[in-house]
Amino acid sequence: METGKRLKKIVQIGLVWLAVFVVIVVSLLGVAELVLRIQGFSPSTYKLIQLKDSDGVRCTPPDFWMLDSIVGFKYRSGSYDCMLNGMIEFKFNQDIDGSRLTGSSLEKRNNSQSMIHLYGCSVAWGHGLNDNQTCAWILQDSLPNLSVRNYGVGAWSTVQCIQYFKQQLCLYNRPDKVVLLYGFFHHMRNTISWVWRKQMMAFSEQSDNRKLFEQMCLPKASLEIDGGLNIEYLDFDDMTRNIPGTGKLCVINYINDIYQSRFVDSDIDSEHLEVAIIREFNSMCQTEGIELIVAGVLGDENTLNVLQLLSEDGIAVVDVSVDLSDSKWRIHGDGHPNEAANLHFANCILKEIR
Repeated sequence: METGKRLKKIVQIGLVWLAVFVVIVVSLLGVAELVLRIQGFSPSTYKLIQLKDSDGVRCTPPDFWMLDSIVGFKYRSGSYDCMLNGMIEFKFNQDIDGSRLTGSSLEKRNNSQSMIHLYGCSVAWGHGLNDNQTCAWILQDSLPNLSVRNYGVGAWSTVQCIQYFKQQLCLYNRPDKVVLLYGFFHHMRNTISWVWRKQMMAFSEQSDNRKLFEQMCLPKASLEIDGGLNIEYLDFDDMTRNIPGTGKLCVINYINDIYQSRFVDSDIDSEHLEVAIIREFNSMCQTEGIELIVAGVLGDENTLNVLQLLSEDGIAVVDVSVDLSDSKWRIHGDGHPNEAANLHFANCILKEIR
């Protein structure tokens, strides 16, 4: 009996301490939730992202994005009048093959000409610029005997470029040279990192983009144990999968943010992954007898390291970078390269081509 009473008392004391512990934890979580909300945090991680570029573009007609099973998304063919950040007007024309106008009418381009393909993101495409201000247009003007095709697309990764290049080869759209405009920010897009997912989902929450994103699958790159390149596809549910409760409590959202950025993404060797992707790109080009030139558009350490590693592999590289912190190289009210920067890109690339 005495032993039973002692055991009962121990259980009662244990339950009291458990209750105290639960109260303390709940109280701490409550205080943390209150502090985070006062600091401006939200249960939705995506709402914390301030988009600086894509959200500032309004085009007529508005549906210039379209789904693609190979690259996830690309531009729809047509002619568009756009407004950037409510103050800069620009126009662009897209051909049915996915390329932007580069100097001749869409109808009169001669497919039998020797071709140069430009691949990349918004920097290659010419975000915020008219067709005739882009690097690709300037190259076309300087190379009248060649057909220069601008296959850049805003927000693309290097993986999307290589996947689209494969598609063009399947369609017998074979160039003589390929120029890849590359910057370190492609790294987070190649792996669909947490930072990139937040930006993409913030963009998707705009009413005119939500339906597009919900149907989209994006290619994601990773390295195999033996160093080989692996490409898989993530759909909308994969990209938005988080710790349960992330969308309801700031505390859980904060924990999820730390977990995703510091533990999931920190294990990725993004530089060597980028090199593996471009090596694969170069391998495909060599098989087809095509010359690949990798142009680094930023002068940061990451971009230059990748260029150095590629150069050691015998891949042609050229540093075309400008200092985008200097306003003379960027579009007013935006972080993208301006016409002067695109002229600089083109002149550097021309030296490599000629």
